[in-house]
Amino acid sequence: MILALSFLSVLSSSAQDQKAVSNLTVDGNTSVRFLFRRLNANYVLPALIFRVADFRDPNWNTAPIDRHGRSPYISLSEMRSLVRRLEDNHLRWQVSSPARPIEPFEEIAPDRNLFITIYASNEMAAASISPNEFCELLSRVNKIIELKRAHWELEYFRRGCGCQVRGYKSDAYPNDR
Repeated sequence: MILALSFLSVLSSSAQDQKAVSNLTVDGNTSVRFLFRRLNANYVLPALIFRVADFRDPNWNTAPIDRHGRSPYISLSEMRSLVRRLEDNHLRWQVSSPARPIEPFEEIAPDRNLFITIYASNEMAAASISPNEFCELLSRVNKIIELKRAHWELEYFRRGCGCQVRGYKSDAYPNDR
């Protein structure tokens, strides 16, 4: 009986969290961070942080890197599609308010899972994906990113996670830190 109640509680909590992700305000201030810190790696893969820019913005089609990660810029419509695609994957989201600032990726302890965080204007949602699931999820996300530089950055990140990426051209953009 206690086990059944615990299971129902988890399902209820998960459903509430999932519903809350669709209530996040996705606007020009929204960011989505993908973070994978491989255990025992000989290099540190920067977090991938999608941010919103307009085609007139100087950040358009760029991917600057700083202590928080590499930040490819995408359109607002791509950001909305990205959040919708992540929501459709039935991940267990933990929603919190207010949103915390993005922390430097090198200060986060390595883990075997991929962490995704959606930073909205006043809330944030976070999910953890196991290694046997994240390559498939990243592949589905890859299909919706249209801006060439952002698409390449996602493919670079996928390869850093150990995923197969067909047709990836490693020399398409500079990859220096």
